Parts: sequence; structure tokens; C-alpha cells
Amino acid sequence: MPTPTADQSDLTDLASVESMLQLPTGNVDEATLQLIITGVSDDIVEYTERYSIMAQVGVTETRTGNG
Repeated sequence: MPTPTADQSDLTDLASVESMLQLPTGNVDEATLQLIITGVSDDIVEYTERYSIMAQVGVTETRTGNG
């Protein structure tokens, strides 16, 4: 199975998980690990109701004053 691409909402990355588990890069479990990372990340965000973690919003502030 090809390794799925990381989701931008993932709370960690495959390389970090492989390092923590002391697995070599390119191991046979990469596809499964990536699916777990994405699934657990989604569950954590939903459980904590921190949907704003994933929001990327540009903000422009305009202030009055001298400096």
C-alpha cells in the first residue's frame, strides 16, 4: 500500500513517530502509521473542540497613534 500523504491537520509527522518508535525510514508500516496519525489527530481536535488549531487566518491590524 502506498503511504498516504500527510494531512495539514496532523498534530505530528511520520518522521517524528518513526523516530520515537525507533523505526527506520521506509519501513513497511508507514502507510498504517500515517493513517493512524491522521485519524488520532482528528479525534484529538474533535474531543478537545479546538477546531481553531487547524484554522489558518490572516489578520491585519490598523491602529491609530504615533508609532
